Amino acid sequence: MVEFHLYSIAFLQRVKNPIHNQENYFIYIKEPTYSYASHGFSFYDALQLCDRESHECDDCDVRSIVTNNHQAVEIQFRSTEDMQIISIKVYLETSSIEISSYVWQEHRRAFIRFDDPQELDEPLIISLLKRISIKHKGKSSFLSLPRVRSMHQ
Repeated sequence: MVEFHLYSIAFLQRVKNPIHNQENYFIYIKEPTYSYASHGFSFYDALQLCDRESHECDDCDVRSIVTNNHQAVEIQFRSTEDMQIISIKVYLETSSIEISSYVWQEHRRAFIRFDDPQELDEPLIISLLKRISIKHKGKSSFLSLPRVRSMHQ
């Protein structure tokens, strides 16, 4: 399987007025290492994440993001081998996701977006989702593909 690394993060603002005194969302993204294999967060990794008030992680392979007044976060992973970008947009309040793919087209010299779930590699998407954890109000959650919107129906 091709390795994907964290490429960029974008925050989507709320359409309505900001909510005051909103509790923080802590988003953790595990980067692949030589010993990583394609597992993502293990149960023990999740237990170790940010038990302290500072919300700093001891694991240097985990990137952390804190937000409290955004509607969604778009996390992009990029493959250096085949110039592909997988974008995972997470709506924070509902934990629902949107997945899209961008493929480099040399003749256009641009990334072209593909939203068709049939075009995406389901095992790859699942492995990327396993690398993301969200902590809110003291509870940790992990992302998964919705059954009704499975890619191979």
